[in-house]
Amino acid sequence: MGMACKSDTLSWFGQIVEKLGTDKFTFRSREVADAQWQSFDLADAMEQGQAQELISSLLSARPAKASARQLIMEDSKDGSQHVLSDEDGTPLIFARTQRKSKDMDIYIATGGDPPTALGPAFTLASADADEKLWILSTDRCQSCMYLPRARRCCARGGKRELARIVHNREKIGRGTSMCMKVDLPQLRQDGSPACCPVADGPELGCDRLCLESKRPKWNSRLGSLTMDFYGRATQASSQNFQLQRAIDEADQKDVVSGEPVLLFGKTEDNAFVLDYKNPLGMVQAFAIALTTKVWE
Repeated sequence: MGMACKSDTLSWFGQIVEKLGTDKFTFRSREVADAQWQSFDLADAMEQGQAQELISSLLSARPAKASARQLIMEDSKDGSQHVLSDEDGTPLIFARTQRKSKDMDIYIATGGDPPTALGPAFTLASADADEKLWILSTDRCQSCMYLPRARRCCARGGKRELARIVHNREKIGRGTSMCMKVDLPQLRQDGSPACCPVADGPELGCDRLCLESKRPKWNSRLGSLTMDFYGRATQASSQNFQLQRAIDEADQKDVVSGEPVLLFGKTEDNAFVLDYKNPLGMVQAFAIALTTKVWE
């Protein structure tokens, strides 16, 4: 089963908000990008069964033949918070930069006034000093959380890796461009990432899904690199990028069409569109886009 539809996701927001005793969300994302979010411990909601299906919907990939889901990311003025919303402005998840590093904690937006969130549910961490390698992970496993505690993969320590993102700068024509490669877990039949050693067995990690940047082209007439963003990005930015399946494993139709599986483009100050499709889930797409905040 793929990503939960918008109405299903919002119904889970309502259940969690009611449990926390807050009002339903009434803000536009533009109004909360700079807000002081109140966070609640995710573990409590997980134990009560409140957040399990919602988290699964954030992890599950879009159905294979579904069109791209179109979302909006907005940054706070100081760049420390990033809110991902649907097209009508309802916040879905948000990220907050940790105080002493550029690592980010990702929370599930649950509504309220002031806005509230559960988490952190995921962590996006730089794994090297140059901030070229980033890892999206979670220390909670949806696959074995209902097993006896001693049998859960979480009980063995460590984190479940959901994406590994590597940046590099390439020379293209007379210009240079930041590019990336992304390794993802293979998908189960229900669209969720196979990242649990208990549920997915000893072959876990042997076969990964690989994405890579679509490269811009050098335009000698304009004297710059150019790329078609299909009308979605309206402003130039070093953070604008697209991802496609790695050519050596891509379906031939994807190669011919050139259609990206992720598109991230600037539309106005501190605002970007984020379009993603299979094999990505929402939180993976969000995290990949967040890593470009260090690009210059």
